[in-house]
Amino acid sequence: RRDHGLLDDDAARERPRPPLQSPPPAEARTPIPRRERTQYILMGMDTTPHWQRRGFEDLFHYLNTRTAEGEAPVSYTLFIGSGGMQFDERRRGLSEAERVFQGVPPRHNPVFDYAESMEQIRGKIENIRRLHELGVEIGSHTVRHERGGEWTAAEWEHEIADHERILDLARLPHPVGFRAPFLATNEHMFTALVNHGYRYDSSRTANSRVWPIRYPGTNLWQFGIPSVMIPGRDRPALLYDLNLEERLRRAAVASGASTEAEIVAWMDDAFYRAIDSEFRRRYRGARAPFLISGHGGFRDPITRFMRHVCHMEHVRCATFREVVELMDAHPEMEGAN
Repeated sequence: RRDHGLLDDDAARERPRPPLQSPPPAEARTPIPRRERTQYILMGMDTTPHWQRRGFEDLFHYLNTRTAEGEAPVSYTLFIGSGGMQFDERRRGLSEAERVFQGVPPRHNPVFDYAESMEQIRGKIENIRRLHELGVEIGSHTVRHERGGEWTAAEWEHEIADHERILDLARLPHPVGFRAPFLATNEHMFTALVNHGYRYDSSRTANSRVWPIRYPGTNLWQFGIPSVMIPGRDRPALLYDLNLEERLRRAAVASGASTEAEIVAWMDDAFYRAIDSEFRRRYRGARAPFLISGHGGFRDPITRFMRHVCHMEHVRCATFREVVELMDAHPEMEGAN
């Protein structure tokens, strides 16, 4: 394994923290005409690469088997938690080199998956670095993976700063995007994100098919997680794998599926049809970015869908960051329908 200086914290850097400020007024430009817009598909998974397996790297290569030479690669975003790159703050007997990766109190709740060894930490860091070099975007999913809807300003500041501390020790770039665990947010979270230089958040739900808007009074873009129609429901359900798995399993059983193989096949087919239908509504309409979110579930129908549509005309399967750069360059697209 290459030496990346993982135990050297001298490289830790102080990030300038701009105050909350209103965005500059957008130029008086007309939004890009609908049929000239790119339909972005943003797959964002809230999960951290394993310290040994390279499944996400394999996924990237699989999604790009049909990418032509010179064509921009298909990519996606991982919102990672850094708890697995820390040792429990109560752990004793750590070496001086290991102690820099120890958790920093106060911890109002423990991290659910602390590292057990330096080998695990190095393995996670190496896999994350390889994905970043490929072009997969690495966003933040906090340290503890706890509900932060009731957190104070100090708690959010501690959580985000500690996440960045670990990234600095690992010599990984600071993220520009965020998704809150359990989608639990409050005003203090948005203030902390802006103060730490984040450029977007993807923690809220959105039933409308419009382009991203900024959090009031800031330059922080908000990407809303959509809902889709699924069998057995008369209203849309949030497009999040765990949310849909429970509902689709009930619908599969109600439809007559009995064995686990039949249930899974029925669920995968229903999931595919749901996201394909939502994609086509957007593609025929305002072409607002289409988010496919979760923790890595429904991998088969998602990859089948992406391999089918990602190379269509005016379609781009990309990272959130790419769309943020577009929105910064074309602020007139804010809320476009």
